[in-house]
Amino acid sequence: MGHKVMFLTFIFIVYSFLGWLFESLKTSIKEKRIVNRGMLNLPFVIVYGLAAVIISIAFFDTRNILLIFVGSTIYTSFLELTAGKVLEIFNKGRWWDYSKFKFNIEGYICLPMSLLWGALGTIGFLFINPLLLQLFNLINYPIIKIILLGICIVMVVDFIISYLSLTRTKETKVIDTKINKQLSKDIYERVANAYPIINKNKKTFSKDAFNIYKFLIYFFIGGVVGCLFEMVFCRFTMHRWMSRSSLIFGEISLVWGIGLALFTTFLHMYRNKSSVFLFIYGVILGTSFEYLCGAFCEYFYGYCFWDYHHLPLNVNGRIQIVFALIWGLVSVLYIKYAYTHLNKLLERINERIGKIVVTAALILIIFDILISVSAGIRFSERRENLPPSNVVEELCDKYFTDDFMTNRFKNLKVIH
Repeated sequence: MGHKVMFLTFIFIVYSFLGWLFESLKTSIKEKRIVNRGMLNLPFVIVYGLAAVIISIAFFDTRNILLIFVGSTIYTSFLELTAGKVLEIFNKGRWWDYSKFKFNIEGYICLPMSLLWGALGTIGFLFINPLLLQLFNLINYPIIKIILLGICIVMVVDFIISYLSLTRTKETKVIDTKINKQLSKDIYERVANAYPIINKNKKTFSKDAFNIYKFLIYFFIGGVVGCLFEMVFCRFTMHRWMSRSSLIFGEISLVWGIGLALFTTFLHMYRNKSSVFLFIYGVILGTSFEYLCGAFCEYFYGYCFWDYHHLPLNVNGRIQIVFALIWGLVSVLYIKYAYTHLNKLLERINERIGKIVVTAALILIIFDILISVSAGIRFSERRENLPPSNVVEELCDKYFTDDFMTNRFKNLKVIH
Protein backbone atom coordinates (compact mmCIF):
# COMPACT_ATOMS: atom_id res chain seq x y z
CA MET A 1 0.00 0.00 0.00
CA GLY A 2 2.87 2.38 0.79
CA HIS A 3 4.19 2.01 -2.75
CA LYS A 4 0.75 2.91 -4.17
CA VAL A 5 0.51 5.98 -1.95
CA MET A 6 3.96 7.16 -3.05
CA PHE A 7 3.13 6.66 -6.72
CA LEU A 8 -0.11 8.62 -6.33
CA THR A 9 1.87 11.38 -4.59
CA PHE A 10 4.28 11.36 -7.53
CA ILE A 11 1.35 11.63 -9.94
CA PHE A 12 -0.18 14.45 -7.90
CA ILE A 13 3.01 16.53 -8.04
CA VAL A 14 3.71 15.89 -11.73
CA TYR A 15 0.18 16.70 -12.87
CA SER A 16 0.01 19.76 -10.61
CA PHE A 17 3.09 21.06 -12.44
CA LEU A 18 1.72 20.10 -15.87
CA GLY A 19 -1.54 21.81 -14.98
CA TRP A 20 0.31 25.00 -14.06
CA LEU A 21 2.28 24.80 -17.31
CA PHE A 22 -0.88 24.25 -19.37
CA GLU A 23 -2.82 27.05 -17.64
CA SER A 24 0.04 29.55 -17.82
CA LEU A 25 0.89 28.85 -21.48
CA LYS A 26 -2.77 28.87 -22.54
CA THR A 27 -3.50 32.18 -20.81
CA SER A 28 -0.20 33.79 -21.86
CA ILE A 29 -0.84 32.97 -25.53
CA LYS A 30 -4.46 34.12 -25.31
CA GLU A 31 -3.68 37.43 -23.58
CA LYS A 32 -0.30 37.97 -25.27
CA ARG A 33 1.47 38.53 -21.96
CA ILE A 34 3.29 36.36 -19.45
CA VAL A 35 0.79 35.03 -16.90
CA ASN A 36 1.64 32.97 -13.83
CA ARG A 37 -1.54 31.05 -13.05
CA GLY A 38 -2.55 29.25 -9.89
CA MET A 39 -3.13 30.08 -6.25
CA LEU A 40 0.30 28.85 -5.15
CA ASN A 41 3.54 30.75 -5.71
CA LEU A 42 5.26 27.54 -6.75
CA PRO A 43 4.55 26.26 -10.28
CA PHE A 44 1.68 24.00 -9.24
CA VAL A 45 -2.08 24.04 -9.82
CA ILE A 46 -3.17 21.41 -7.34
CA VAL A 47 -6.64 20.81 -8.77
CA TYR A 48 -4.96 19.08 -11.73
CA GLY A 49 -3.01 16.86 -9.36
CA LEU A 50 -6.14 15.96 -7.39
CA ALA A 51 -7.99 15.15 -10.61
CA ALA A 52 -5.16 12.87 -11.77
CA VAL A 53 -5.16 11.01 -8.44
CA ILE A 54 -8.94 10.52 -8.46
CA ILE A 55 -8.95 9.30 -12.06
CA SER A 56 -6.01 6.96 -11.39
CA ILE A 57 -7.84 5.35 -8.46
CA ALA A 58 -11.28 5.22 -10.07
CA PHE A 59 -10.20 3.45 -13.27
CA PHE A 60 -7.17 1.46 -12.15
CA ASP A 61 -8.70 -1.82 -13.35
CA THR A 62 -10.17 -0.80 -16.69
CA ARG A 63 -9.09 0.42 -20.10
CA ASN A 64 -12.61 1.17 -21.34
CA ILE A 65 -12.08 4.50 -23.10
CA LEU A 66 -15.74 5.54 -22.96
CA LEU A 67 -15.99 4.83 -19.23
CA ILE A 68 -12.72 6.65 -18.51
CA PHE A 69 -13.77 9.65 -20.61
CA VAL A 70 -17.22 9.97 -19.03
CA GLY A 71 -15.83 9.43 -15.55
CA SER A 72 -12.99 11.90 -16.09
CA THR A 73 -15.47 14.48 -17.34
CA ILE A 74 -17.64 14.08 -14.24
CA TYR A 75 -14.85 14.02 -11.65
CA THR A 76 -12.95 16.97 -13.13
CA SER A 77 -16.19 18.98 -13.41
CA PHE A 78 -17.02 18.46 -9.74
CA LEU A 79 -13.46 19.37 -8.80
CA GLU A 80 -13.57 22.55 -10.87
CA LEU A 81 -16.94 23.47 -9.35
CA THR A 82 -15.60 22.89 -5.84
CA ALA A 83 -12.36 24.77 -6.53
CA GLY A 84 -14.26 27.72 -7.96
CA LYS A 85 -16.49 28.06 -4.91
CA VAL A 86 -13.69 27.53 -2.40
CA LEU A 87 -11.47 30.10 -4.12
CA GLU A 88 -14.40 32.52 -4.18
CA ILE A 89 -14.61 32.19 -0.40
CA PHE A 90 -10.88 32.95 -0.13
CA ASN A 91 -11.11 36.14 -2.16
CA LYS A 92 -14.83 37.08 -2.12
CA GLY A 93 -14.88 37.07 -5.90
CA ARG A 94 -14.87 34.66 -8.84
CA TRP A 95 -11.58 33.48 -10.32
CA TRP A 96 -13.17 32.48 -13.64
CA ASP A 97 -16.58 32.71 -15.27
CA TYR A 98 -18.06 30.48 -17.98
CA SER A 99 -21.43 32.26 -18.03
CA LYS A 100 -21.01 33.16 -21.70
CA PHE A 101 -20.93 29.46 -22.61
CA LYS A 102 -24.06 27.38 -23.06
CA PHE A 103 -24.82 24.57 -20.62
CA ASN A 104 -23.00 26.12 -17.68
CA ILE A 105 -23.69 25.82 -13.94
CA GLU A 106 -23.40 29.20 -12.23
CA GLY A 107 -20.50 30.02 -14.52
CA TYR A 108 -18.16 27.70 -12.60
CA ILE A 109 -18.29 24.83 -15.08
CA CYS A 110 -19.60 24.47 -18.62
CA LEU A 111 -20.02 21.61 -21.05
CA PRO A 112 -17.21 22.55 -23.51
CA MET A 113 -14.60 22.86 -20.76
CA SER A 114 -15.85 19.73 -18.99
CA LEU A 115 -15.44 17.76 -22.22
CA LEU A 116 -11.93 19.17 -22.60
CA TRP A 117 -11.03 18.10 -19.04
CA GLY A 118 -12.51 14.68 -19.76
CA ALA A 119 -10.36 14.30 -22.86
CA LEU A 120 -7.22 15.44 -21.06
CA GLY A 121 -7.96 13.09 -18.16
CA THR A 122 -8.38 10.17 -20.54
CA ILE A 123 -5.15 10.93 -22.40
CA GLY A 124 -3.24 11.36 -19.16
CA PHE A 125 -4.52 8.13 -17.65
CA LEU A 126 -4.00 5.94 -20.74
CA PHE A 127 -0.75 7.35 -22.10
CA ILE A 128 1.06 9.51 -19.53
CA ASN A 129 0.47 7.43 -16.39
CA PRO A 130 2.28 4.33 -17.78
CA LEU A 131 5.31 6.49 -18.59
CA LEU A 132 5.24 8.02 -15.11
CA LEU A 133 5.09 4.55 -13.57
CA GLN A 134 8.21 3.51 -15.50
CA LEU A 135 10.01 6.67 -14.39
CA PHE A 136 8.87 6.15 -10.79
CA ASN A 137 10.23 2.60 -10.76
CA LEU A 138 13.61 3.76 -12.11
CA ILE A 139 14.25 6.05 -9.11
CA ASN A 140 15.57 4.57 -5.89
CA TYR A 141 12.50 4.16 -3.65
CA PRO A 142 13.93 5.63 -0.39
CA ILE A 143 15.29 8.61 -2.34
CA ILE A 144 12.03 9.36 -4.12
CA LYS A 145 10.13 9.12 -0.82
CA ILE A 146 12.33 11.85 0.66
CA ILE A 147 11.99 14.00 -2.46
CA LEU A 148 8.21 13.67 -2.62
CA LEU A 149 7.82 14.33 1.10
CA GLY A 150 9.98 17.45 0.83
CA ILE A 151 7.99 18.82 -2.11
CA CYS A 152 4.69 18.15 -0.32
CA ILE A 153 5.88 20.00 2.80
CA VAL A 154 6.94 23.00 0.70
CA MET A 155 3.58 22.95 -1.11
CA VAL A 156 1.70 22.95 2.21
CA VAL A 157 3.73 25.92 3.46
CA ASP A 158 3.14 27.74 0.17
CA PHE A 159 -0.60 27.04 0.41
CA ILE A 160 -0.79 28.45 3.95
CA ILE A 161 1.11 31.60 2.95
CA SER A 162 -1.06 32.10 -0.13
CA TYR A 163 -4.25 31.48 1.83
CA LEU A 164 -3.33 34.00 4.53
CA SER A 165 -2.35 36.54 1.89
CA LEU A 166 -5.57 36.20 -0.10
CA THR A 167 -7.87 36.23 2.93
CA ARG A 168 -6.00 38.99 4.81
CA THR A 169 -8.08 42.10 5.42
CA LYS A 170 -7.36 45.46 7.03
CA GLU A 171 -9.22 44.34 10.12
CA THR A 172 -7.35 41.05 10.39
CA LYS A 173 -3.67 41.45 11.19
CA VAL A 174 -2.61 38.00 10.09
CA ILE A 175 0.76 39.18 8.83
CA ASP A 176 2.20 42.18 10.63
CA THR A 177 5.85 42.52 9.67
CA LYS A 178 6.91 44.88 6.88
CA ILE A 179 8.40 42.06 4.80
CA ASN A 180 5.36 39.87 5.17
CA LYS A 181 3.01 42.73 4.34
CA GLN A 182 4.90 43.25 1.10
CA LEU A 183 4.82 39.48 0.45
CA SER A 184 1.07 39.47 1.00
CA LYS A 185 0.64 42.37 -1.42
CA ASP A 186 2.83 40.73 -4.07
CA ILE A 187 0.91 37.45 -3.87
CA TYR A 188 -2.45 39.19 -4.16
CA GLU A 189 -1.28 41.27 -7.13
CA ARG A 190 0.09 38.18 -8.87
CA VAL A 191 -3.21 36.33 -8.46
CA ALA A 192 -5.26 39.37 -9.49
CA ASN A 193 -3.04 39.73 -12.56
CA ALA A 194 -3.55 36.06 -13.46
CA TYR A 195 -7.31 36.18 -12.79
CA PRO A 196 -8.48 39.74 -13.65
CA ILE A 197 -12.12 38.79 -13.18
CA ILE A 198 -11.54 38.66 -9.40
CA ASN A 199 -11.72 42.45 -9.21
CA LYS A 200 -14.65 42.71 -11.61
CA ASN A 201 -17.09 40.27 -10.06
CA LYS A 202 -17.64 40.41 -6.32
CA LYS A 203 -20.70 38.17 -6.31
CA THR A 204 -20.52 35.67 -3.49
CA PHE A 205 -22.79 32.91 -2.26
CA SER A 206 -24.10 32.02 1.17
CA LYS A 207 -21.46 31.44 3.82
CA ASP A 208 -23.50 28.37 4.73
CA ALA A 209 -22.44 26.73 1.46
CA PHE A 210 -19.12 25.56 2.91
CA ASN A 211 -19.81 25.70 6.64
CA ILE A 212 -17.46 23.02 7.98
CA TYR A 213 -19.41 22.78 11.25
CA LYS A 214 -22.65 21.90 9.49
CA PHE A 215 -20.80 19.77 6.95
CA LEU A 216 -19.61 17.54 9.80
CA ILE A 217 -23.08 17.43 11.36
CA TYR A 218 -24.56 16.24 8.08
CA PHE A 219 -21.74 13.72 7.84
CA PHE A 220 -22.61 12.24 11.24
CA ILE A 221 -26.36 12.25 10.53
CA GLY A 222 -25.90 10.63 7.13
CA GLY A 223 -23.44 8.07 8.45
CA VAL A 224 -25.68 6.86 11.28
CA VAL A 225 -29.03 7.02 9.46
CA GLY A 226 -27.59 5.46 6.30
CA CYS A 227 -26.02 2.61 8.27
CA LEU A 228 -29.30 1.90 10.09
CA PHE A 229 -31.22 2.06 6.80
CA GLU A 230 -28.92 -0.52 5.21
CA MET A 231 -29.24 -2.79 8.25
CA VAL A 232 -33.04 -2.75 7.94
CA PHE A 233 -32.77 -3.19 4.16
CA CYS A 234 -30.58 -6.28 4.63
CA ARG A 235 -33.01 -7.64 7.22
CA PHE A 236 -35.88 -7.57 4.73
CA THR A 237 -33.94 -8.58 1.59
CA MET A 238 -31.48 -11.11 3.07
CA HIS A 239 -33.59 -12.10 6.10
CA ARG A 240 -30.78 -11.42 8.54
CA TRP A 241 -29.33 -8.59 10.54
CA MET A 242 -25.83 -7.46 9.68
CA SER A 243 -23.70 -4.45 10.49
CA ARG A 244 -23.26 -2.09 7.55
CA SER A 245 -20.70 0.07 9.33
CA SER A 246 -17.53 1.15 7.57
CA LEU A 247 -15.57 1.12 10.83
CA ILE A 248 -14.45 -1.32 13.50
CA PHE A 249 -16.34 0.42 16.31
CA GLY A 250 -19.80 1.95 16.18
CA GLU A 251 -22.49 1.88 13.52
CA ILE A 252 -21.64 4.56 11.00
CA SER A 253 -21.26 4.39 7.23
CA LEU A 254 -18.58 6.67 5.81
CA VAL A 255 -20.14 6.39 2.35
CA TRP A 256 -23.55 7.57 3.52
CA GLY A 257 -22.01 10.20 5.80
CA ILE A 258 -19.80 11.77 3.16
CA GLY A 259 -22.62 11.30 0.66
CA LEU A 260 -25.14 13.35 2.67
CA ALA A 261 -22.55 16.03 3.38
CA LEU A 262 -21.69 16.27 -0.33
CA PHE A 263 -25.34 16.28 -1.37
CA THR A 264 -26.04 19.11 1.05
CA THR A 265 -23.02 21.11 -0.10
CA PHE A 266 -23.57 20.66 -3.83
CA LEU A 267 -27.37 20.64 -4.02
CA HIS A 268 -28.84 22.81 -1.27
CA MET A 269 -28.40 26.05 -3.24
CA TYR A 270 -30.47 24.51 -6.05
CA ARG A 271 -33.52 23.69 -3.92
CA ASN A 272 -35.61 26.10 -5.99
CA LYS A 273 -34.63 24.34 -9.22
CA SER A 274 -36.91 21.80 -10.87
CA SER A 275 -37.17 18.26 -9.56
CA VAL A 276 -35.83 17.00 -12.89
CA PHE A 277 -32.66 19.06 -12.46
CA LEU A 278 -32.16 17.79 -8.90
CA PHE A 279 -32.85 14.22 -9.99
CA ILE A 280 -30.28 14.25 -12.80
CA TYR A 281 -27.74 16.08 -10.64
CA GLY A 282 -28.31 13.57 -7.83
CA VAL A 283 -27.87 10.58 -10.13
CA ILE A 284 -24.57 11.90 -11.46
CA LEU A 285 -23.22 12.97 -8.06
CA GLY A 286 -24.37 9.82 -6.24
CA THR A 287 -23.21 7.25 -8.76
CA SER A 288 -19.85 8.91 -9.37
CA PHE A 289 -19.26 9.08 -5.62
CA GLU A 290 -20.34 5.46 -5.08
CA TYR A 291 -18.14 4.26 -7.95
CA LEU A 292 -15.11 6.11 -6.54
CA CYS A 293 -15.66 4.68 -3.04
CA GLY A 294 -15.82 1.14 -4.43
CA ALA A 295 -12.71 1.65 -6.54
CA PHE A 296 -10.86 3.13 -3.56
CA CYS A 297 -11.39 0.03 -1.42
CA GLU A 298 -10.46 -2.34 -4.24
CA TYR A 299 -7.37 -0.33 -5.22
CA PHE A 300 -5.87 -0.04 -1.74
CA TYR A 301 -7.15 -3.14 0.06
CA GLY A 302 -8.19 -5.63 -2.61
CA TYR A 303 -11.74 -6.11 -1.35
CA CYS A 304 -15.16 -4.52 -1.72
CA PHE A 305 -18.14 -3.92 0.55
CA TRP A 306 -20.75 -4.22 -2.21
CA ASP A 307 -20.90 -5.95 -5.56
CA TYR A 308 -23.56 -5.47 -8.26
CA HIS A 309 -22.10 -7.88 -10.81
CA HIS A 310 -25.09 -10.18 -10.39
CA LEU A 311 -27.48 -7.37 -11.37
CA PRO A 312 -28.13 -6.12 -14.92
CA LEU A 313 -26.91 -2.73 -16.14
CA ASN A 314 -24.02 -2.42 -13.72
CA VAL A 315 -20.62 -0.80 -14.25
CA ASN A 316 -17.76 -2.94 -12.94
CA GLY A 317 -20.06 -4.10 -10.15
CA ARG A 318 -19.68 -0.75 -8.35
CA ILE A 319 -22.78 1.08 -9.55
CA GLN A 320 -26.06 -0.14 -10.97
CA ILE A 321 -29.04 1.48 -12.67
CA VAL A 322 -31.59 0.88 -9.89
CA PHE A 323 -29.33 2.33 -7.22
CA ALA A 324 -28.44 5.22 -9.52
CA LEU A 325 -32.14 6.07 -9.78
CA ILE A 326 -32.42 5.80 -5.99
CA TRP A 327 -29.64 8.42 -5.67
CA GLY A 328 -31.69 10.73 -7.87
CA LEU A 329 -34.93 10.12 -5.98
CA VAL A 330 -33.23 10.65 -2.61
CA SER A 331 -31.77 13.93 -3.92
CA VAL A 332 -35.21 15.30 -4.82
CA LEU A 333 -36.85 14.19 -1.58
CA TYR A 334 -34.01 15.40 0.61
CA ILE A 335 -33.39 18.80 -0.99
CA LYS A 336 -37.03 19.63 -1.75
CA TYR A 337 -38.65 18.44 1.47
CA ALA A 338 -36.18 17.51 4.22
CA TYR A 339 -33.23 19.89 3.98
CA THR A 340 -35.02 23.11 5.00
CA HIS A 341 -36.58 21.51 8.09
CA LEU A 342 -33.34 19.81 9.08
CA ASN A 343 -31.37 23.03 8.66
CA LYS A 344 -33.85 24.96 10.82
CA LEU A 345 -33.56 22.27 13.49
CA LEU A 346 -29.77 22.57 13.47
CA GLU A 347 -30.05 26.36 13.77
CA ARG A 348 -31.77 25.90 17.14
CA ILE A 349 -28.76 24.10 18.59
CA ASN A 350 -26.44 26.31 20.60
CA GLU A 351 -23.49 26.69 18.23
CA ARG A 352 -20.87 26.73 20.96
CA ILE A 353 -22.15 23.50 22.52
CA GLY A 354 -22.67 22.02 19.08
CA LYS A 355 -19.09 22.69 18.04
CA ILE A 356 -17.78 21.07 21.22
CA VAL A 357 -19.88 17.96 20.60
CA VAL A 358 -18.95 17.82 16.91
CA THR A 359 -15.25 18.24 17.71
CA ALA A 360 -15.35 15.43 20.27
CA ALA A 361 -17.23 13.17 17.84
CA LEU A 362 -14.75 14.01 15.08
CA ILE A 363 -11.80 13.03 17.30
CA LEU A 364 -13.45 9.67 18.08
CA ILE A 365 -14.25 9.07 14.40
CA ILE A 366 -10.67 9.87 13.33
CA PHE A 367 -9.38 7.47 15.98
CA ASP A 368 -11.83 4.81 14.76
CA ILE A 369 -10.80 5.40 11.13
CA LEU A 370 -7.11 5.02 11.98
CA ILE A 371 -7.81 1.72 13.77
CA SER A 372 -10.04 0.49 10.95
CA VAL A 373 -7.52 1.42 8.26
CA SER A 374 -4.71 -0.32 10.16
CA ALA A 375 -6.85 -3.43 10.63
CA GLY A 376 -7.80 -3.37 6.96
CA ILE A 377 -4.19 -3.09 5.84
CA ARG A 378 -3.18 -6.03 8.02
CA PHE A 379 -6.14 -8.03 6.76
CA SER A 380 -4.81 -7.52 3.24
CA GLU A 381 -1.19 -8.19 4.19
CA ARG A 382 -2.05 -11.44 5.97
CA ARG A 383 -3.43 -12.78 2.70
CA GLU A 384 0.06 -12.24 1.28
CA ASN A 385 1.67 -13.92 4.33
CA LEU A 386 3.45 -10.70 5.31
CA PRO A 387 4.54 -10.68 8.99
CA PRO A 388 3.79 -7.69 11.27
CA SER A 389 6.55 -5.09 11.25
CA ASN A 390 5.61 -2.95 14.27
CA VAL A 391 3.59 -2.89 17.48
CA VAL A 392 0.47 -1.57 15.79
CA GLU A 393 0.43 -4.41 13.29
CA GLU A 394 1.00 -6.94 16.08
CA LEU A 395 -2.01 -5.55 17.95
CA CYS A 396 -4.09 -5.73 14.77
CA ASP A 397 -3.13 -9.38 14.33
CA LYS A 398 -4.05 -10.09 17.94
CA TYR A 399 -7.40 -8.32 18.18
CA PHE A 400 -8.60 -7.93 14.59
CA THR A 401 -8.10 -11.40 13.18
CA ASP A 402 -9.43 -12.64 9.85
CA ASP A 403 -12.45 -14.16 11.61
CA PHE A 404 -13.15 -10.87 13.36
CA MET A 405 -12.94 -8.90 10.10
CA THR A 406 -15.19 -11.24 8.14
CA ASN A 407 -17.73 -11.32 10.98
CA ARG A 408 -17.66 -7.56 11.42
CA PHE A 409 -17.94 -6.88 7.69
CA LYS A 410 -20.15 -9.75 6.56
CA ASN A 411 -20.66 -8.38 3.07
CA LEU A 412 -16.93 -7.98 2.49
CA LYS A 413 -15.68 -9.70 -0.65
CA VAL A 414 -12.01 -10.32 -1.44
CA ILE A 415 -11.18 -9.24 -5.01
CA HIS A 416 -7.43 -9.99 -5.19
